[in-house]
Amino acid sequence: MKKVLQIIISIALISALAIVIIDHFEVFDSTSPAEITEGHTNSEFDAVSAPNFKLNRLNDGELELTELQGKGVVVNFWASWCQPCRHEMPVIQKVYDYYEEDGLEVIAINVDESEDTITNFLGEIPEIDFPILLNDGQVMEDYMVMGLPTTYFINPDGSMEDHYVGELHEEQLHVLVNEILPSD
Repeated sequence: MKKVLQIIISIALISALAIVIIDHFEVFDSTSPAEITEGHTNSEFDAVSAPNFKLNRLNDGELELTELQGKGVVVNFWASWCQPCRHEMPVIQKVYDYYEEDGLEVIAINVDESEDTITNFLGEIPEIDFPILLNDGQVMEDYMVMGLPTTYFINPDGSMEDHYVGELHEEQLHVLVNEILPSD
C-alpha cells in the first residue's frame, strides 16, 4: 500500500510540473513580442539615473549622454561578430527613422572592435545614420553589460526606464520606445 501511495504522489507531482511547463510555453508561443513587453516595468531602474559617458564617435568628435537630456534615448551595445546585433541594427534604424521627429535618439556603442572592422560592417548597411560610439571599457562596466546585444531605454529626464538583453524585434522596439518618448 505504501509503495502504491508513493507512485500516486509521484505521478501527481510529475503531472503538475508538466502542466506548469506546458502552460508557460503556450503563453509565449501564442503572444506577440509586443504583447510580451507591453506593460513591462523594470523596478530595479525606478528613479535611477543613467550613468553618463563621453565617448569618441566613429567618425570624429565626441558625444556625451547628458547632451541628449530632453530626448528619449536608446543605448545599444553591439559588435559586428554578433549575429543578433547584425540582425537588429537595420530594425533599430527603421524605428529610429519613425520616431526621430518625436524626440528619439539612438546611440550604438561598439564593443572593442577596430574602426576598420566597424566601418566595413557599416558599409554593408549604409542606411545606418545614428551615432556609432567607441567603447572605452568603463561604459560597459557602468551599464553592467554581460552579453550582446544589450539595449537600454533612457527617459528624457535621464532616468533608466528599461533594458533588454538579446535581439530586439520591431514590435518590441515600438513598445519600449513609446515608454521613453518625450511628452508634448
